[in-house]
Amino acid sequence: MIKESIRSREFCTTSQYVLDMCLSILELMIEQRNYSHLTTYVFKADAALDSAASAAASSSNNGGDLAMATTAAGAAKKKGTLGSGSSAERDTYQSKLDLASALSYLGQANYEKAAQCFLKLGPAKDLGDWVGKLIAPGDIAIFGTLCALASFSRSAIKSRVLENSIFGAYIEQEPYIRELIEAYMNSDFKTVLELLSRYSAVVLYFQPFATIKLERMSAAFGWTVEEVEQQVVALIQSGAIQARVDSQNKILQAKKTDYRAELFARTIKAGKSMQATNRKLLLRMRLQQAELMIKPPKGSAHHSALTDFLQSVLFSLCIQIVLHTYSLERARSSFKHLCVQNGITQHSALIDFVQGSQDLLCIQNCTIYTHFNTR
Repeated sequence: MIKESIRSREFCTTSQYVLDMCLSILELMIEQRNYSHLTTYVFKADAALDSAASAAASSSNNGGDLAMATTAAGAAKKKGTLGSGSSAERDTYQSKLDLASALSYLGQANYEKAAQCFLKLGPAKDLGDWVGKLIAPGDIAIFGTLCALASFSRSAIKSRVLENSIFGAYIEQEPYIRELIEAYMNSDFKTVLELLSRYSAVVLYFQPFATIKLERMSAAFGWTVEEVEQQVVALIQSGAIQARVDSQNKILQAKKTDYRAELFARTIKAGKSMQATNRKLLLRMRLQQAELMIKPPKGSAHHSALTDFLQSVLFSLCIQIVLHTYSLERARSSFKHLCVQNGITQHSALIDFVQGSQDLLCIQNCTIYTHFNTR
């Protein structure tokens, strides 16, 4: 089939025909996983796309006979060729070429260039009939994200992946991908590895199905039915798959999921995480402004671990105190009692600051600081 498409090149009289021929060959090569030769026809299609756009622009500027222009416009519309103001058609062609380039680089293990091409893709509608036929939007999110994590710096991931609204639409097809990126950005590598191992090939294979026979899965993975059943049961017990196994009929059935409730739960979890992060940042800023940071003695580098531990304890205690609704009077009285108990009478500036402060959080921070430095 590819040979016949290549031979049709000599019958292509316009750049539009060359472009359509190259796209047909690219589609066939992607189906056959012939990634090494994709780049050649991407270059040819790109050149034909520029020529077709230039020809359409020049013909629209030169004008001409009204009848001929009308006939040409109707033929172009019927054929789906590039014409005047056809930016949507050009975006469709360009998105398909970017996808072919991304798959070519991915097949050659050039992950940085593959990530760049995946991130350049337009909306899923620009890929036309290639979506669902050659690739799914969720696959674009998975391939693009993994290639970016393997080759981009953190700043590049933030600016080109997380802040990319178009690619974000693809990520929404696979919610765990966003969790993976956020865990990587927060240096939570344990969660990263858990997500990568949790969503293994078996999990990804089962996701589109409501029910599937274990015999079909055994044929896909090259395992016996018993081995597939053992793997599936282990994934169900770990919570990776929400399903149940019909051992008699050897069928794996997915449990019905309330996607609306799952979305709300995931949103609430993300909101609480953001709220906790913001509180920690605000507390750190206030501690720095009040010069209440615990510093190690000069020339003693071995105390850094202890200092980090004390800082973490200090922040956790601050969070716990913020969660309680203490009054200003009770906070001042707690601080005063602590000073009297430890015989602190010389820190008049700090005592005056606490007694005159109307900020409950600052008073609590001073109390914790005094407590740590009088132990």
